[in-house]
Amino acid sequence: MLVPLLVAAAVAVEPAALVPARAQAALLATDLGVAAGHVTELLRSAGHRLPYLSPSSQGREQRRLLGVDLLDESDRFDAGVDSGGAAAAFALADGTVVASLPIRDAARARERWSGWALATGGVAQRPKRSGGVTLIAVKHGTRVDAAYALASGRLLVCPSSRDPLAALAVALAAGKKPLAKDAAFKAAFAAVPASPLRAWLRGEPKSALAAVGAALFPATGGLRVDGRAVAAARALLADAPAPAWSAPSGSFAIVRASLGPGGVGALRELFRRANLDAGLVPDAPRFAAAATGIDYRARRLEQVVRSVVAPSDALSTGAGADALVADFSAAEVLAALRPLTPLMALEGEVPAALIGVKLTASPLLRALGPARLTARADGKDGRFHLDAPIAP
Repeated sequence: MLVPLLVAAAVAVEPAALVPARAQAALLATDLGVAAGHVTELLRSAGHRLPYLSPSSQGREQRRLLGVDLLDESDRFDAGVDSGGAAAAFALADGTVVASLPIRDAARARERWSGWALATGGVAQRPKRSGGVTLIAVKHGTRVDAAYALASGRLLVCPSSRDPLAALAVALAAGKKPLAKDAAFKAAFAAVPASPLRAWLRGEPKSALAAVGAALFPATGGLRVDGRAVAAARALLADAPAPAWSAPSGSFAIVRASLGPGGVGALRELFRRANLDAGLVPDAPRFAAAATGIDYRARRLEQVVRSVVAPSDALSTGAGADALVADFSAAEVLAALRPLTPLMALEGEVPAALIGVKLTASPLLRALGPARLTARADGKDGRFHLDAPIAP
C-alpha cells in the first residue's frame, strides 16, 4: 500500500523540499510564474534563429510530455496550476523524471490530466486513494508506463518510466528525507545568489565533483549562470595565467587555468564524457591551451580536436582573482566544420560522424554568441560564472 508523506503543500515551500535527497539532478523554480516568464524571454530570443526553441514549439512539447504548457499563463490556469508565487520542481532520480506542480484547482487538474492520458493513447485508471493522496496510473494496453498523483495541493507527474508508480512513491515520500536537507545540496548553494530558477547536479560516487548548484538567469539576451562546484579535493589554486600567450587565430576554445587536484580530475572526467582525449589535460597546475581546429582524418572521434598548449615559460602571473577563464566561439566551430562535405562520409566513421554533427548542431551554433566561463577558488570548492549570449 502506498502511504506517502508530502511536506508543505498549501503554504509557501522551498522547492528542494519537494525533491527526494536521492535525486541525481533537479530543476527548481521558487516562483513558477516568474521563472516561466524569464525562460519565455530567452526562448523567444532564441526562437528567431531556431524555431524549435520558440515558446510555442516548446509549449506544444510540454503539453505532450507533461500535460500542460508551463510557459503559457492561460494554459496553466486552464489546467488548474497555481503560478502565483508557488514553487515547482523537476527531479531526476533513478533514471526517472518526476514533475511536482502546485495546484490551484484540483477539479480542473483532474480533468486536464485525464484528457492528457487519452491524448497519449492511454487510459487513466480508477483513482486509488490512500493517506490523502489520489494516485492515477495511465495504461497503454496492459502496460502502466505513466502516472500522476494529487496530494495536498500538488500534482506529481511521471510522464514515462518503466515503473512510474514506484517513481511517484519516491517523490511523494520526499518529506521524509528532502533534498533541502542534504549536506551536498546545502554546500552547492552556499553563497550562490538567489534566483527564481536553480539547477542541481550530484556527482557520481568517487567523482572529482561531489555536486554542482547553479542559479539560472535566463533573459532576452541569453543565459547567465552563477554557481558553486563542490569538489572532493581542492579544485582551484591561485589566479589564472595572464593572457600574455596568444592563442592561434581561429581557435574555438581557449582555456587559462590554475587547477588543484580536484580541478584536474574534473576536467579529465569532462573530456572523457565528451569523447575527447583526457590525456590532453596538462599535468601542470598552471596552463593555457586552445582548441585550434578539427582533424577530419583522425582515426578516433576523441582525437578530432586539434589543440595546442602554451609553453610554461610563456605564462605570466595573473592580475585577477579568477583561477579559470574559458572562452568559446560558436562562430569558429562553424568555420572549422565548413570544409566538410557529404562525400567525405565515404572516407570513414570519423568524417561521417562529423558531418552528422555539422548537420544537427549548425543551427544551434549559429544562435550562440561568444560564451565565457570564469571561476575562482572558495576553499576547496569553486564558484563559477557563465555568460552565454544569444547571437544578434
